[in-house]
Amino acid sequence: MSLTSAQKFLWVLAGVAALAFVWLLLWSDYRADRARTDAEPPFFAKFELTDHQGMVRTEEDFAGRWMLVFFGFTNCPDVCPTTLSEVAAVMDGLGDDAAKVQPIFITIDPERDTPAALAEYVPLFDASIIGLTGTPEQIAATSETFPIFFERVEEAAAPDGYTMGHTSHLFLFDPDAGFADSWPYGTPAEEILADLEEDLIDMNRISGETALGLAWIIALVASLAVLFIGEVLGQTPCVLCWFQRAFMFPLAIILGLGLWWRDGRVGRYGIALALGGGAIALWHMGLYVGLVPERIQPCTATGPSCTDDNQLVFGIPIPLMALAAFALIGALSALSLKDTRK
Repeated sequence: MSLTSAQKFLWVLAGVAALAFVWLLLWSDYRADRARTDAEPPFFAKFELTDHQGMVRTEEDFAGRWMLVFFGFTNCPDVCPTTLSEVAAVMDGLGDDAAKVQPIFITIDPERDTPAALAEYVPLFDASIIGLTGTPEQIAATSETFPIFFERVEEAAAPDGYTMGHTSHLFLFDPDAGFADSWPYGTPAEEILADLEEDLIDMNRISGETALGLAWIIALVASLAVLFIGEVLGQTPCVLCWFQRAFMFPLAIILGLGLWWRDGRVGRYGIALALGGGAIALWHMGLYVGLVPERIQPCTATGPSCTDDNQLVFGIPIPLMALAAFALIGALSALSLKDTRK
């Protein structure tokens, strides 16, 4: 089969696009690796303790959620109740995002802070707070992995003749249990909330870029596929196929540029173009299955039509594949916008 000059040009263009696609994937992986290296947490939360309901808990129980962790004890006169009140205010301020965050209170006084004692204490501040305790050995091991400082201080006027000195920072751990941030005692709840919301937005932005990347891959593969079928294999598209190309080709370009510039706002253009192309693909599918009483006309009187049997791909008609592609691109574009907004 000999190719015309136009077909050769389009085939070379498709090859360049494929190379660009591979290069962008490699560059994205490189950039992600650099970001992970530059932002490698200094330490990870690791513990195996008993909660205030008597259940054994580890950091794996909270995988996929942020953890707000504070170390203290129930007989603490001021620092602990003040910080837990701030945590309760932060959780209230998060609104719907509160489900993404798990507040945890770990005692450094396991002799007095039994699960029963914690069950009476932590709900006084917020029902979502989980109190954790354990043996003195478990608490000591936990303090080394975070790390924090605590000590028993003899004080005749304190309950049972002693109190506890301890690190008063509030710690934030990401969904992978890596240290993300901390706030010293006395930090207002408004400041903690603002910082935490920014961390949530940054995490959502990564999810949005992933969705946008998947949408671009679908658009690029679809564009290269129709170029190959139409210009290399010589399968003449019908008029409706040409109209769908008019929406799909710009999608591959616009979404790709959005990824390159890290501009998640291009998702709105992805939605608009996907809706336009999807509407034509839906009409096309209606013609194919006979719901619309009109024959699909090929671009030439003797050329093949996209409704012919030889136009099936893995047994799936091309109009249905086009409709699915536009639907996926539209959904992923919408998801990318959702995940880059608070």
